[in-house]
Amino acid sequence: MIIQSRLFTVSPLCVCLLLSFLLISCNNKDEPGPLDETRIRKNAKDMSPQEMTDYVEAILLLKATPSPYSDTLSYYDQFVRFHQMAVERKMCTDIGVAHTNPAFPAWHRKLLILYEDALSEVSGKNIALPYWDWTDQASTDATFSSQLMGGNGDPNDEYAVTSGPFRKGNWQLNLFTISPNYFGLNPHPWLVRNFAATLPNSDKYPGYPVRLPLNADIMGCLDIEDYDVPPWDCSGSRAENSSFRFCLEGFLGMECGGAQAMHNIGHDWVAGFFEVPVDSVTMTPVSSTIPYCGTTFRDTVPNNIRVGSMEPLDVSPNDPAFFMHHCNVDRIWDVWQKIPGKEQKYEPVSGAAEGYNLGDQMYPFNLPQFQGKGTMNDHGLTPESMLSVESLGYAYE
Repeated sequence: MIIQSRLFTVSPLCVCLLLSFLLISCNNKDEPGPLDETRIRKNAKDMSPQEMTDYVEAILLLKATPSPYSDTLSYYDQFVRFHQMAVERKMCTDIGVAHTNPAFPAWHRKLLILYEDALSEVSGKNIALPYWDWTDQASTDATFSSQLMGGNGDPNDEYAVTSGPFRKGNWQLNLFTISPNYFGLNPHPWLVRNFAATLPNSDKYPGYPVRLPLNADIMGCLDIEDYDVPPWDCSGSRAENSSFRFCLEGFLGMECGGAQAMHNIGHDWVAGFFEVPVDSVTMTPVSSTIPYCGTTFRDTVPNNIRVGSMEPLDVSPNDPAFFMHHCNVDRIWDVWQKIPGKEQKYEPVSGAAEGYNLGDQMYPFNLPQFQGKGTMNDHGLTPESMLSVESLGYAYE
């Protein structure tokens, strides 16, 4: 399938940034600090075999370790739950900080640094998160190799992941979506992937072509001056290049459920939307009903429709590829922040909804039951505390 890419006008200011995507750093190598104090996040394709092994073993150990934040979850599943809690709040109250608003990059940067800390804690090694560069086929190949995230799903097993360390039988999903849009579309307690699969004639799943972002897409976002602008959401009243955050998150100037790009379409690409050859009947995969915003919802999705594990937004971290995907999102934000004049830039400073402003504490990290546990309070709880990767103790190679 050939998809015509969007065209962008790239300013001279971005020439240096383009070189950085070609692994030529524009930054002073001394800025991050001594290597023994700074975690260096690498492109997946540049990891050594030992670094891959250490990273994967740390994830598996995290899954087997009790969470310091919960009596019922593993340490890994706690991060799935953090993400799910943020999405639930948005779904049920229309107040949230993780998605469709200015705190999107900061919220996920907080999640990543907590995850990186946890991997280092359980492994006893200084684990740095690797990133998946969507624009680089070698990075994609490394990310989804048997040494890291494992490959695509098996079409003979409803696209279950059967290769790599997170294969069926070796990696169990314990948290399931509460979203009526996705409950039932992925009924299995194992990872499911169908790279780039789409149902083009569907109005919901997803109804638009799926392709990974191109360098032109990324450079187009980096060239945008404003971090974010009112109305601070994903509504159709905005142009796709209205702000850096809006562009990075991946909205195309349509309503929130319209065609996607950048971060959003990365989830779509890994997961896939597809049909399986089974009878089309009402299915009850996990239970016949689910609680949804204080009500009970009965699943009525046709049994032959599926989505992969990275697609239901609330529990998308069930797939460990989520963190390599979001590490690349974070890297792009870091590149944008290093453009002269954009350092420490964030809007709104004040006056917007709770959770959106520079100094607002981010939910659910700010809940009393999480305070003083793990490394929750080590890096701050606000978007303002997330504005500098150097202050958080890591840098991108």
